[in-house]
Amino acid sequence: MLEFQGGTITFPSKTGSAQVLSSTEKFSKKVRIFDAYLKGYEIKFTTSEHPLHHIKVELTAKRVSLHPDTDIEVTCTFGLRDRTGTFDDAFSGDVTYGIVADVEP
Repeated sequence: MLEFQGGTITFPSKTGSAQVLSSTEKFSKKVRIFDAYLKGYEIKFTTSEHPLHHIKVELTAKRVSLHPDTDIEVTCTFGLRDRTGTFDDAFSGDVTYGIVADVEP
């Protein structure tokens, strides 16, 4: 039986590197297999306008060790930089994700 969960991860304004944040979703029954997918994102420089050079939005999903049967953690790597080659300009945004899982009947 397929079950869907999802959420939004909000990334605060930051410089220095790509950001990595996680969120956990709970399923109603034991999860047999699962995967995360990107539903949408908004990303912006927060201090001024810059030409875009590199945008990174990457999702991974894994079982949560405390509740491995029902809880799935989504981790998102989120980055934006211009042509300087560094993350020296503040950026922020949101990533909306979904998880599809085959759960036991």
